[in-house]
Amino acid sequence: MIKQLLQASAKVYVSTSAWQPMLRPLSPTGAFTLMPSFSNVPVGDGVKTSDGAPTIIGTFGRQPETLHSFIRDVAARVLNPQCHWLFIGDGSDDLAAAIKSGRPQISAFVSGTGRIDDDEVSRMLTRCDVAAQPYIDGITTRRTTTMAWLAHGVAVVTNEGHLTEAWWKSSGAIATVQRRAAPFADAVVGLLANPVERRAVGTSGRQLYEARFAPRHAARILSGTVADVVHAAVG
Repeated sequence: MIKQLLQASAKVYVSTSAWQPMLRPLSPTGAFTLMPSFSNVPVGDGVKTSDGAPTIIGTFGRQPETLHSFIRDVAARVLNPQCHWLFIGDGSDDLAAAIKSGRPQISAFVSGTGRIDDDEVSRMLTRCDVAAQPYIDGITTRRTTTMAWLAHGVAVVTNEGHLTEAWWKSSGAIATVQRRAAPFADAVVGLLANPVERRAVGTSGRQLYEARFAPRHAARILSGTVADVVHAAVG
């Protein structure tokens, strides 16, 4: 079915360049256009709490069970009475419960919001000092959860994987590490301990989002396609 769809399409949009090698054999003559995902969480007017408050690590969105043990191991390395881990969005309360299970030493420092509306999601994202956002196959331009963090100017720690585009590592917009608990935790702790670097990464992330991922870029790509279709029909 995918092959038939691709062969019948004049243009194919992909949210990450990692898809192209997999799709190209099914559509050797197809025109592939990269259209990265963007955040669907509007940036609100939330204000970060004062520097005197406990620092907050945030994770946005539902996480697969295969990552639960990894997050538990990272949490055990970073959490203390001066640091809280906040899980945000649908399924986050269940995830928080899973992370706390059998870990009384960290249970007081973990919470989840459960399902909340977009305005509240934006406020919760803004409250966080660092985002810890792991992925099974690595960060890519299709990850809307990371896009939300970038749009909100929050420094992101995530992991590389077999689908990760090479330029992320040198972008300066996120901290990328291997998906192992020790280096991931070290990257989180390092940003929490260094407000100057944390703000620099967050600012770079927001600039990258505006330059490459904001909705206007998808609108421009689609409007060009619409114009081509209209021109062909008129011509």
